[in-house]
Amino acid sequence: MSGAFLMVSRAVYERVGGLDEDYFMYGEDIDWCYRIRAGGYRVWYEGSSVTVHHKGGNGGKRSAHSLYHFYNTMLIYYRKHHAARYPTWLTALLSLVMKCLYACHLTVARIRGRLKP
Repeated sequence: MSGAFLMVSRAVYERVGGLDEDYFMYGEDIDWCYRIRAGGYRVWYEGSSVTVHHKGGNGGKRSAHSLYHFYNTMLIYYRKHHAARYPTWLTALLSLVMKCLYACHLTVARIRGRLKP
């Protein structure tokens, strides 16, 4: 699911709540859909609808801040919904992997000139 365009009934919104403000820029849509499903509702993709989302309107460049939140969102989601089922060492390992991915992505973006100053 993409958060570019989501529709939900008032009853669902009132039962599961709105988008989680713990997420800065990414992942709130995934978290919301997860909570909607956990609340016993269906989530589906309607392929016949067309929505224009001007993603990447910055010429494809991202800031280090934006990249950080992209990877940190994955950790927030995992900790909220999955970490309790797994040993703490796995959460620590996942955190390390996300930090390494962020560092690699940041380095490649700098080398390619795709990082906002």
